[in-house]
Amino acid sequence: MIIGDFFMEGRLNLRNEKIKLNKKDARENKIYIYFIIFFLGCIVGFTYETILGIFHLGGLYSKQGLLIGPFIPVYGTGAVLFTVFLKNMKSKFNIFIASILICGILEYFYSFFQQIIFGTVSWDYQGELLNIDGRTSIVFAIFWGIIGVLYITYVYPTILEIISHFNEKAFSKIALVVTVFMSINILLTVATSYRQTMRYKGVKAQNGIDIFLDKYFSDEVLNNLYTNRIRKE
Repeated sequence: MIIGDFFMEGRLNLRNEKIKLNKKDARENKIYIYFIIFFLGCIVGFTYETILGIFHLGGLYSKQGLLIGPFIPVYGTGAVLFTVFLKNMKSKFNIFIASILICGILEYFYSFFQQIIFGTVSWDYQGELLNIDGRTSIVFAIFWGIIGVLYITYVYPTILEIISHFNEKAFSKIALVVTVFMSINILLTVATSYRQTMRYKGVKAQNGIDIFLDKYFSDEVLNNLYTNRIRKE
């Protein structure tokens, strides 16, 4: 009887673990996971840049990349790309190399298109060792390679584990709210930044939207928000 109870308990535990794993795997394939990861990545990036600024600049300076809130979207984008391309990799060396390539390419093209569209850049590695057009750096790419390994090995599994304990419907609604908020935030950021570029070029307000943006999002307001933005046309 005792032996039978032992094996029965073992089968139940195994079944519960299997259900838990299946639940986690199911969540992993949900699209809302990526929106949450983007959101969290933006916040972590802002926190990192703020701490870095304290050591480099000796004080607290706004490092945000979006108009509203403590978010830097390039970090959120990097976290999503890590998840999409690296989550099924087993070799830490392969993850390391892939992370270097992903972040090097991301940094380069993010900076390139920001300059093309807005005439600004948010970082400039000119003068840094092994930089590529000042847009990315081999040294920083190696750092991101290490981050990629840590993320896939420890952070991403932890995120999935935490999410697996939430009610799926409730969590999907939270993800929807986050997605709508971040989408509006990004659109406002693009609109205000583009209008600032037009002001810089001497283009007067053409409509009510331009007048509104000029009134509430002046150069002074935006320059105080984006302290690391450099005009480079």
